[in-house]
Amino acid sequence: MKIKQKIIQLAVLLGLALALPSLSLAQVYKWVDADGNVHYSDKKPKGQDDYKSIKINTGKGSSAPSTKPEDDTKASEAALQQKAEALQSKTPKEEYAKQCTSIEENMRKLEENSRVRVNDNGEMRYLTPEEIAAKKGQYQKMYDDFCK
Repeated sequence: MKIKQKIIQLAVLLGLALALPSLSLAQVYKWVDADGNVHYSDKKPKGQDDYKSIKINTGKGSSAPSTKPEDDTKASEAALQQKAEALQSKTPKEEYAKQCTSIEENMRKLEENSRVRVNDNGEMRYLTPEEIAAKKGQYQKMYDDFCK
């Protein structure tokens, strides 16, 4: 008798555990009427064919993403397009100014530090004085080419 009660209790608890996450999701519908007004409701709009179902996470349980994968793709494509336009709108003069600033910063670091650590194929090591002199020469040439 006790085993049967425990099995029933376990089944009830398992059923509740499976039902709880779905209870934390609220279904909301969004649509635009003929006048262009946006409406939200927890009930499907009557007489309205063009509506969007939105899943709202109430903060408890787990939920599925509220957007369709194609919506995410469109958003990321739009973001990439904006970045591309921003990069294209920058003038070469601005790009050279950034490069010059970077070159000047690297030259300053080489001048200030007698020991420079670098990552060489996954291992950290210090540059030799000859390597530092060679780097200084490379940066000076780059500075002369780009910044003067």
